[in-house]
Amino acid sequence: MLAFVLSLLITRGQGGDRGRVMDPPVIRSSAESNDYLAKAEKLSLKLLEKQAQGEALTETEKDDLREAANIFKGIIAFEPRRFAPYYGEGRIRYALGEYEAAVDLMFQCIQLAPPPKPKPPIEVVQMVADAHYISSRSLFFLKRYETAARAGELALTLAPSSPDYAVAWAAAELELKHETKAQELIMQALLVDPNHKEARRLAKFLNMDLKDLPAGRKVN
Repeated sequence: MLAFVLSLLITRGQGGDRGRVMDPPVIRSSAESNDYLAKAEKLSLKLLEKQAQGEALTETEKDDLREAANIFKGIIAFEPRRFAPYYGEGRIRYALGEYEAAVDLMFQCIQLAPPPKPKPPIEVVQMVADAHYISSRSLFFLKRYETAARAGELALTLAPSSPDYAVAWAAAELELKHETKAQELIMQALLVDPNHKEARRLAKFLNMDLKDLPAGRKVN
């Protein structure tokens, strides 16, 4: 018995919250829902930024993301017609490599969000565009390239100046052997950001001639 207690103490001292079980909260009011939303965003935003920059997450950080995802799930249970929590949980599922869940959640977000016409607030348009983008990347990793290309196209249609969205579409087109379209999209991305790492990688893979980039912006 003593050995069991000591093992628990040692585990906690080494970060025993890893793998902790976290149930979605039971939410009973709009005010409580908003408080939980703030908590989920506080838990997840910096970690999602870290992951997006290619940095590895610790197991404790992944547990923080899972906790935030379950909070979003609780908000969804209370307000199933509210589109933003689907986006919030979907971003986390994507970051954790749970691509099927990410696609399903982003689909719900897109379906529930206001249509782009008449024009909703810009932040709503950006969220929907990003939902299409995350869907595109998730579908790409699931090897559903045709659907990934369509989602990338929808993302870029809503946010034409995004090099990330252009590259997501290009990557799917490349897998479909549509090299001309892929090159067009990669060039579009590089015209916005000539140092975009993934665009540069794909351009090198395709042996693209980048002489048409504006002076002073040529990518080596």
